[in-house]
Amino acid sequence: MGIPLGSIGETHDQFRRRKGAFDKTIAAFPHLREVGRKSGLRLTLTRHTVTDLERILDFIEAEEIQRVCFYHLVYSGRGADLSLLEPHDTRQALDTIMERVEAWHRTGQTREVLTVDQPADGAYLWMRQRERDPASAARALELLRWNGGGNHSSGVGISNIETQGAVHPDQFWQDHMLGNVKTETFSRLWQRADDTLLNGLRSTSRPLTGRCSDCRFRDICGGGFRVRAWQRPGDPWANDPGCYLSAEAIATAA
Repeated sequence: MGIPLGSIGETHDQFRRRKGAFDKTIAAFPHLREVGRKSGLRLTLTRHTVTDLERILDFIEAEEIQRVCFYHLVYSGRGADLSLLEPHDTRQALDTIMERVEAWHRTGQTREVLTVDQPADGAYLWMRQRERDPASAARALELLRWNGGGNHSSGVGISNIETQGAVHPDQFWQDHMLGNVKTETFSRLWQRADDTLLNGLRSTSRPLTGRCSDCRFRDICGGGFRVRAWQRPGDPWANDPGCYLSAEAIATAA
């Protein structure tokens, strides 16, 4: 069971706009343990969670939470007006998460930790791994290239069918509809050849522009999470505004 958390204590209450929300949220974890259900924590990386990141990781450890997902911000719903973290802050947050995961591993703690909605994380993890364990980094790069990151996600390996039957490339592409399963079969909609966006997402040579077009990681990243470019610059092939990799990192020869 996944439980969302905005931050720790009063910060979570402020984020949820309800006093006492944090206490009610964390009360779920011991209840889940009592009935033998695995618990998962879900957080979006914002200035609130980054500020309290060490405390959040302490909480995960103390509550013996088995799975945690850190989501990179995607503009939608009530989060449409939130600002992305600065690239430095994102890199620092990921370093903090990875250092804690390494510490858990050294002490024999088994815990599944995911970062979500930013395929560039694979490249960042590989660069860190290359410095510390070159042998395993080579294997990791093979797996990243096989997986393809954003190349195999929205509109390819992921779709969204909303409650009224509308089909989208993923849950964040609400402004782009492929059709409706109430009037056409999903297979017909998903295999349509006349949708420019869908064709672009599935192309082996996506028409990426800007720094994404020349990035050495495009084969393992796919240009990041394309819907962010659609939502902010208004161009699905522009730079992913959530990419935090430095210019030096994306330009250096592999």
